[in-house]
Amino acid sequence: MDKNSIFGILLIAAILIIWGIVQTPDKQEVARQRRQADSLALVQQKAIAAADSLKATMVTADTLPVVTVNDSANTEQLVNQY
Repeated sequence: MDKNSIFGILLIAAILIIWGIVQTPDKQEVARQRRQADSLALVQQKAIAAADSLKATMVTADTLPVVTVNDSANTEQLVNQY
């Protein structure tokens, strides 16, 4: 290896080290990202809980009573109603 090859390798190594130092987020940025992720997780948990409670209170076809009304009874009920 000649002098230029060694100088080139050292220059590349220095550039990579400096780039790594500059691109590392500071503690405040990491804390902000963590708070944001925690906040989003809390909102998602609340949304899931709300959806679950809504599912529990939903009326479905399985929970409705089956009522059969004859035509004459239905007609009489409508006549009495109006």
